[in-house]
Amino acid sequence: VQNVNNKPEAHDLIIELEEDSELTFPVLATDPDGQSLEFGLLDDENDVGYALKSYYMDKKDIYIEIKDDWNSEHSEDSLILKYYVTDGELMDMGQIFIKVIEVNDPPKNQSKYFNDVGDTFTFNRNQLEFSDVDGEELDLLFVPKTGKTIFSGQIEDNGNNEYVYNRAKDVPADYIFYKVRDKKSESEIKLITF
Repeated sequence: VQNVNNKPEAHDLIIELEEDSELTFPVLATDPDGQSLEFGLLDDENDVGYALKSYYMDKKDIYIEIKDDWNSEHSEDSLILKYYVTDGELMDMGQIFIKVIEVNDPPKNQSKYFNDVGDTFTFNRNQLEFSDVDGEELDLLFVPKTGKTIFSGQIEDNGNNEYVYNRAKDVPADYIFYKVRDKKSESEIKLITF
């Protein structure tokens, strides 16, 4: 009876994870002859670099870290990682299909200081610094929602994204908090100084 080396078998995997995350998972491979196996990645930066911040293989475990704010909705391409398994003589290849699930990121905002504000001051919403990495439209909210400032001034919505601040007392500065929100989350509360 002649001893024949049978080819090892690499199994395909389907992995799901949320954007902005990382994961370590083992690949699945078997050898009908029970020989010890070695593993390796077949991909290079051109294959998966558009989506992965970092990836490597350690023995039979693969570590992947998704680039910030990348998810499968952003690309028509499937994210597929390829790996091989060998018994030292024969080799097989497997694929890992990775679906990255979109997560809503909260909008970000910054405090704002307006210089040389008189008793009445008109400002535009675009003068405040806020953004949403997901590109959603943001609502601007003053805190408190009445628009009353710390020293009893008042902010009124003038329409067309313009607001009018009216100073109530002879004070060197006045303050109100604001935040922005998308359909799912809100930013931190930041300070506007007049």
